[in-house]
Amino acid sequence: MIIINNSASRNLFGSLHIPISVCGYERLSCHHIALIVRSGSCRILGDLSRKIITSQIETESDPHALAPWGPETSFIATGSGETHILDAGEGDVILLVHGSSGSIADWQEGGLVDRLAESYRVVAFDSYGFGLSKRNDSFEYGHPLWTQQALDVLDALEIERVVVVGHSAGAGVAIALAAYFPERVRGVVLTGHGFTADPAQMMPMLPGIGEFWAARRSVIGDTFSESYRERAEAVHRIRGTRAAYLAFIRSQALLLASAEGRQIAATIYEAIDVPVLQLHGAADQSQDIESARALSSRIADTRFVTIEGSDHHVHIDAPDRWIEEVTKFVANLQP
Repeated sequence: MIIINNSASRNLFGSLHIPISVCGYERLSCHHIALIVRSGSCRILGDLSRKIITSQIETESDPHALAPWGPETSFIATGSGETHILDAGEGDVILLVHGSSGSIADWQEGGLVDRLAESYRVVAFDSYGFGLSKRNDSFEYGHPLWTQQALDVLDALEIERVVVVGHSAGAGVAIALAAYFPERVRGVVLTGHGFTADPAQMMPMLPGIGEFWAARRSVIGDTFSESYRERAEAVHRIRGTRAAYLAFIRSQALLLASAEGRQIAATIYEAIDVPVLQLHGAADQSQDIESARALSSRIADTRFVTIEGSDHHVHIDAPDRWIEEVTKFVANLQP
């Protein structure tokens, strides 16, 4: 159970300072959130906020208008939809999968892609709903969709096997690829991975309130360099971006509260038979480090590394250490 209190809400409503008790809960679990998501409460507030988002905030309909994001980026057609990708370097392939509300810009921060591309072919993609990839009201945003997208990207590029590197929600995609499609995966690097709900996402999960919360923000998630913020703000002007984020975190709440979710949590790590490196920030506030360590211990061939002085974005907080660990791990993998 995830427990959250007023102080953990991080003033999610900005200057309004609405405490979590506004919804009648001082202690919220994924089960509570699932019940609220299913109930359709706060519908009027949600409808009003959605109208504001679509008419005044998300005014861009064509992601192509915001490209390019560098000479290595392009749009490709895949079996599930148009995807914005980055493809750089030569050699063994590393596939980079960003977290929720992120994009390939996460991997461009601090020259990460350029440094990896000195020795490897590096492929990254914007998950559906984020970055410059396709938005579609019919998409069920979450790990199954993004796992299929990853496979479709590899097929479109005629790539057979990769080392998959995932951050946060992207680490969930990496886990799924390794567990269910082991023939496509040589090894896995997890960054900021866990199987718990991020406390900062609990309020946006609430129907109506989440839409109001999203409408008040020019960007959902952390930003880093000025160029990153500019791209993130542009992305959040694309229609469907906020809806994709809210749909994902709500589907996660429903999954974690379901029998299917409990079954996945109980078996997926034991199904992985490729080497796994897990890099976790000692100060990660999104995914508890001890819970992450416990998950890592269930994988047969795994190494857990704590990065001191780092929060949830280890690859951005400590890029030199992250590059060192990743390149060492990949170099030691069997062909």
